[in-house]
Amino acid sequence: MLSALCDYADKNLSGIEPGFARKQVKWVLCCDENGRYTGLINLGEDTRGRWFDKSPVTPNMNSGGKSHFLAETLETVTLFGQQELEEKKQLALQNKNHFFCDLLIQASESIPALKAAATLLQDSQQLAQIHADIEAKGNKIKLTDIVTFRINEAIPLQSDNWYEWWRCYYLQATEEKNKTTKTNN
Repeated sequence: MLSALCDYADKNLSGIEPGFARKQVKWVLCCDENGRYTGLINLGEDTRGRWFDKSPVTPNMNSGGKSHFLAETLETVTLFGQQELEEKKQLALQNKNHFFCDLLIQASESIPALKAAATLLQDSQQLAQIHADIEAKGNKIKLTDIVTFRINEAIPLQSDNWYEWWRCYYLQATEEKNKTTKTNN
């Protein structure tokens, strides 16, 4: 039994470091380098999507108003369906979306291509087109499906050029949480 557990860990958990996790992504929002929307692609027509072995995981998510970086739920990223929520839940969703966009903007100082994704999400006309495409997918798409981006032909989540920025961000966020915890105790 222990041998089987070790084999599983070697195959599935090797190389995982704090701030990263394996994540399954179902959809890709596509845009060009200027942030113009070019489509919504399903990464797995007959599956739950594609696995990305090193996806960012935001620390201290239980404090609310936060989201993951680069790969998050369709609802959080696009605000699709927010009008059907009660006001308090709309505000919470908007806060998560703002946090998501803010991470993209912060990261774009080190990884300029990410500015295109932030531009896309901050343009109400582009969001309206995204919402129309989501609606056209009908029951093939769920608000809880995970989505990421493709900018031109590159999917940033596939690249390692954001890793160092994310490690620094994660370390700082974790240190801030530890300071707050020590102050409150």
